[in-house]
This record gives sequence, C-alpha cells and structure tokens, in this order.
Amino acid sequence: MLLLHFLIAFAVGLAKYDGLPTLHEKYEILYGHKPAEWVVGTCTGNIILLVSPANPGEDHDFDSLVKVALHEMVHIYNQQLNASMLM
Repeated sequence: MLLLHFLIAFAVGLAKYDGLPTLHEKYEILYGHKPAEWVVGTCTGNIILLVSPANPGEDHDFDSLVKVALHEMVHIYNQQLNASMLM
C-alpha cells in the first residue's frame, strides 16, 4: 500500500456571493469570460468563491453546494501540491 504523507500548512478562504449574478460578475472579472449558467463556485489562489446556500439558483441546493466547495478545495490542494500545475 502506498501512503502519501504531507502537511497542509495554508489557510483556505471562502468568499460567499449573494446570488448567481454577483458570482458570475466576479468570475468574468477573474477569468475574462462569462461562466456557464450552472457555475455556482470556482477558486482562485487559496480562496473558494461560492454562491450563498440561501440563494443557489434553480439547479442547486445546500447539499450540492457542499459538494462544489469540496470539489474546489481539491483544486486548491492539487495546485499547492503540484505548484507547476495550471489552475
């Protein structure tokens, strides 16, 4: 069995947006293009940007946003562990 031992020694931030339009505006500023309508989260550096669970849009709920946050955290960990990897 292969065991990987590493220490996560950095903070992960969470920026919560009040609705999809606000999150999508920030996304467009960061990446230079509009996101797909279903996008409810992304990450930049060590910060997860996520739409509020109180207003997730028609296609998501609290449980799906938890999964999105975990998905984005994996991107952050991968980027930290593989510094040469592009986000």
